[in-house]
Amino acid sequence: MLPFVPMPLWLRDLVWYGVTLAATIGAFKLSETIAVKSLAAPLGRAELFWLRLFALLLSAKLIPAVFENQAYDALVLLGVLLGLAALSQNRPLGRRSASIRRARRSRFGTAPIS
Repeated sequence: MLPFVPMPLWLRDLVWYGVTLAATIGAFKLSETIAVKSLAAPLGRAELFWLRLFALLLSAKLIPAVFENQAYDALVLLGVLLGLAALSQNRPLGRRSASIRRARRSRFGTAPIS
């Protein structure tokens, strides 16, 4: 919330609600993408509609709580889902994965850490 300090209170609330709304929409879209990728058979348009409707109905009670409390939950969920989406693509996560491989090799005595 530190970047919002110079803003007037009404603008701060408006911007925070926009950030929370964008994070919520992004979380739903990422969840849908991960779920569709994990299924063996692709979903048709009608099935995808019912999946979206079912997900919204299941979470309808919890969505307003995030907006009422102005919590950071939606941003944390978006970060977790971004990590899951990266893991579901079977690609290395960057420099961190290389350092993990190097640490594993040294742990098992196959190569020293330099």
